[in-house]
Amino acid sequence: MNVRPPVVVRVWEGDFGVPSVDPFCLYLMTMLKVRKVNVTFENACMPSWRSIPSIQFEKKILTQEFDLVQAAMKIRDNPTVLTIDNHLDANNRSRLMAYIKYFVESFEINFYFECWLNDANFEHAIKPWYNAVIPFPFNYFYLKRNRELARKRHMSIVGQGDPEQYKMEQNLILARCLEDFSNMLRDGRLYFFGDVPTTLDITIYSYLAIAMNMPLPDSQLQAIVKSHYLLARFVRNMTDIYFTNTPTTLKYVQPVSTSANNSDRAPTKTLILAGVFATTAMLLYSWNIGLLRPKWPRS
Repeated sequence: MNVRPPVVVRVWEGDFGVPSVDPFCLYLMTMLKVRKVNVTFENACMPSWRSIPSIQFEKKILTQEFDLVQAAMKIRDNPTVLTIDNHLDANNRSRLMAYIKYFVESFEINFYFECWLNDANFEHAIKPWYNAVIPFPFNYFYLKRNRELARKRHMSIVGQGDPEQYKMEQNLILARCLEDFSNMLRDGRLYFFGDVPTTLDITIYSYLAIAMNMPLPDSQLQAIVKSHYLLARFVRNMTDIYFTNTPTTLKYVQPVSTSANNSDRAPTKTLILAGVFATTAMLLYSWNIGLLRPKWPRS
């Protein structure tokens, strides 16, 4: 019986307790692990030569995002392993797609800006990490290009508005979003749709695992995430199941503060801060739908 060579996936390497420091890389890695594909992960450091991530299989090299996602969802070694999400009925698939959209729109932009536009986080975590991994002078061009892209994206969204006001509003949206997903796990289920992981689990894990563990000096985003202990438990379980014995040591960046950035729970001060965000978000939501508005008498 012919055994197909393993699928080779070039990814940004792992660090600080996560299998890869890049959400899209981690998404592809987790998708292939969940689907039990015979896969080899290669640490890459030169995105200027070939996109990171990329997938090589059957004499093909895929680099475009759509092609990568489609390949990760369809490649299989065992014909009994179904394409992911096939166990869901049509109604639950529609819900799943809506949930993914809700999470990504609420979380991704906060995560992106906190990494690339927050000066403290960029200077003390993002910049030294990529400087250590990518050879000079390619590291300089990679960092410059990505930060400029972040600035342009930020300007296109915020425009002439107040950046601090925008950030506060986004944090409220994020807190409400994470509370909603945390509530889905309150009945003790392992995954968001029961006992089998879906693309929703993979999407949420690929962002939260990195956001929870990055050694960021400005940890406001981490405070909001870590305040939801059920999501922290979900992330830990996914790592234990699919990426056993992932090292928790820091390879290239040491934390600026002495706070325990790798714990599942945030310190009391950050929990209080996140609680304020979550409570305020719930109150604003209740006001918007009319629950807290006064019932004025009719004339």
